[in-house]
Amino acid sequence: MTSPSRSPRVSHVRIEPDGVHLAWDDGHGSHFRHRYLRGNCPCAVCVVEGTNQRVVFEKDVPEDVYAADWMQVGQYGVQLLWSDTHMTGIFTFDYLRNLCPCARHGGEVPPEEAEQRR
Repeated sequence: MTSPSRSPRVSHVRIEPDGVHLAWDDGHGSHFRHRYLRGNCPCAVCVVEGTNQRVVFEKDVPEDVYAADWMQVGQYGVQLLWSDTHMTGIFTFDYLRNLCPCARHGGEVPPEEAEQRR
């Protein structure tokens, strides 16, 4: 169990054909479809630095994209290597937790945001 003083951390990452599965140290589990996660990459190529304006959306990512590999970055995130050779995004644990598409965290992205990505 995590203490209230720190955010949950990812304790295990598993890449499967249906997406990236995360186990959290507070017992929660997250599942991200490959394209959804790639379309939400937080790197400076996908999000303009300074303005935080997203310029790469899920709709811009190939439908067959998948995470090919991953590595931990310090004690705060993971970096994914994508089949489209993209690899600059560091997904912090806080970012991934907020992005979690499960019902506990608000379900998939809001319809207006989903429509904008198509």
